[in-house]
Amino acid sequence: MNKVVRTAIVPLIGRLTPPTPPAGSIREVLEHFALTFIKEVATTRRGDIVRLIVAEGPALGAKGNALDRMFGLWWMSLQTLYITGIPVAVVTPSQLQRFMTGKGRAAKPEVMAAVIKRLPGNVTCFDDADALALAAMGCQHLGYPLAPMPATHLAAMSKVDWPKLTERITHGSQT
Repeated sequence: MNKVVRTAIVPLIGRLTPPTPPAGSIREVLEHFALTFIKEVATTRRGDIVRLIVAEGPALGAKGNALDRMFGLWWMSLQTLYITGIPVAVVTPSQLQRFMTGKGRAAKPEVMAAVIKRLPGNVTCFDDADALALAAMGCQHLGYPLAPMPATHLAAMSKVDWPKLTERITHGSQT
């Protein structure tokens, strides 16, 4: 695997499971999350060349009693990323599903099976599969595809609102 791609994926995979937040008020949990997240982004930015962050957008059709907090944390995370100045692309769940399976509506097990079949790496849960698929989309956009993808899958790339990059890598196939 190319060094540029490896540099982008290794920190991502290494940070898939965030530390357990402390018990306490919502404010204390949010402050802990924000400080931990900012520290991780700042550390990555100093230690690695981060050309692009690809984040999964919220599942707007989700149900549950903690959606307000989940969406609040998502927006806070996105705002933190924008503050760093690193280009951020937000990929909807259906764009990620289409990139991996060729169709815009796919169940988590279907996406995970496609990730295991098509992409390098070892994934053991749905979150890891989604993270690796997002990394693959980012690498594809930067010109370093992790694996050959059929045209039906690559069509998802044109639906993403990719940020303007100050320095674009032009190597291999691009969409």
